[in-house]
Amino acid sequence: MTPTEWFDQFPPNPVMDGHTRWCARHWAPCPELHANGIGASLELMGIFTSGKLVPAGVSPRDTKRANEMLLDTGLLCCWLGDERMFEIWGRHPPAGMGTS
Repeated sequence: MTPTEWFDQFPPNPVMDGHTRWCARHWAPCPELHANGIGASLELMGIFTSGKLVPAGVSPRDTKRANEMLLDTGLLCCWLGDERMFEIWGRHPPAGMGTS
């Protein structure tokens, strides 16, 4: 199964309509498989920072310019594409609840 086929297997998720960083298709492993969405989101933002902000000479502390670049980029998951998103989710399986 290719990464595209893997993402295509998940049902639509209208809850994600209008989200500014994730599309429902690439977010699906979180609600459908209970994958670690926090870990995947942090990795996604790290890739954006190192792959877009830093090469453009924009500090993440420059929130105005960083936010402008986020808006210009659109959905970060789609910017990366199916193959990269498949790799990211592979590193963020369901998080254990742990015990106290």
